[in-house]
Amino acid sequence: MYVKLMLCFFFLKKEQCLIVNPFSFNKNYDVYLGAKKIKIFKMKIQKILVVALLIVSFISCKEKKSGNMLVEGTVKGLKKGTVYLQKIEESAFVSIDSVQLEDTNHFTLTADIESPQMFYISLGKDNQEKIPFFGEKGTIQVQSNLDKMVLSAKIKGSKNQELLEQFNQMISKFTAKRLDLLKQKFDNYKEGKKDLAKKLEKQEINLLKRRVLYAVNFALSNATSEVAPYVALTTIDDDNVKLLDTVNKSLSESVKKSVYGKKLDALVQKLKKE
Repeated sequence: MYVKLMLCFFFLKKEQCLIVNPFSFNKNYDVYLGAKKIKIFKMKIQKILVVALLIVSFISCKEKKSGNMLVEGTVKGLKKGTVYLQKIEESAFVSIDSVQLEDTNHFTLTADIESPQMFYISLGKDNQEKIPFFGEKGTIQVQSNLDKMVLSAKIKGSKNQELLEQFNQMISKFTAKRLDLLKQKFDNYKEGKKDLAKKLEKQEINLLKRRVLYAVNFALSNATSEVAPYVALTTIDDDNVKLLDTVNKSLSESVKKSVYGKKLDALVQKLKKE
């Protein structure tokens, strides 16, 4: 009886595994490819092992991802599928990285970024349900549930994300209040109470002004964070050039050089020329 050494590579079928008898008494080694016996002449078993290790090392290096931002996450309820890491370029979603899951709900995605900016996690390239988060260098952790992917999402590891969540919480209150005013205004117009409806309309206008002023104050208070120019770009209308310029001038030098810092400055310079 003798011991056989089996070498199975990922590209070979089960029946094509190499089975080597390293204790053959012949100078040549007996090698079996499946059930077929092959003679290896003047080749030492060590050479076969070296080749095998080189192939395995090559495959491992090829599959290893690199990037200065690592996104690790779990989607509870997900058993298989493809998870995409996306960002917006020229008003369109572009996939930066993706990973196919099989019998697991854990994923790891990477990207190289120059400065903090918004990224999105999706279960399909064209899937409308996307988890937004402010990405930055380092490790970002994302936890979510499949049935309420966006609403149940929890993100850790990003300071800008923490600030953005604070901002969004207040903005959601403004939004809820406005929806309530719109409903009241519609009901009063429907009942013929035009005077009361007009009062509600004025309240809505004042609410929108307060919303903009809150966004400006938030950006000014966080001028050393990349979230400041992002908030200005997404919340303040182009008609308010002075307010946009005020935020732009308040930004720290490092933030001015960021993705959204450059976009805000370009927008302000463009609006001033018009």
